[in-house]
Amino acid sequence: LRFLAALAWPSRAHLRSRGVGRAAHVRALLHRAVTRRRRPTLIADMPGARQWSADDVPAPAPDACIADFDDGAVLYSPTTQRSVLLNATAAAVWLAVDGRRTVADLIAHLAARYGADPRTVGSDVESSLSAMQALRFLE
Repeated sequence: LRFLAALAWPSRAHLRSRGVGRAAHVRALLHRAVTRRRRPTLIADMPGARQWSADDVPAPAPDACIADFDDGAVLYSPTTQRSVLLNATAAAVWLAVDGRRTVADLIAHLAARYGADPRTVGSDVESSLSAMQALRFLE
């Protein structure tokens, strides 16, 4: 109950540390309560999503950081201040991207490492790379 109360009515010190006044916080709270939930953005709908060719060499953004978990990872960029939760497949793709391997090399590497069908791995790699590119985690 205290946790929920703190979400709705945080302390002045907390609001000040975020650079938000009480009135702005209440307006934002009411706005979120009134507006409908948006449909999640699909990778194909993201601006900048593109098809990858076998000769493309994806490179990670220089400031991207990853925190590994048991069943996935969190990718964070201080430049864009964006974080993304990666499932295990996307985390494996991210960890294999080194700026030297082509997309074809990534697919072959991951298919051999996990003993999977290269066609399935290929579609997973391409969709993961497209999402990471659209979110500006790849150069």
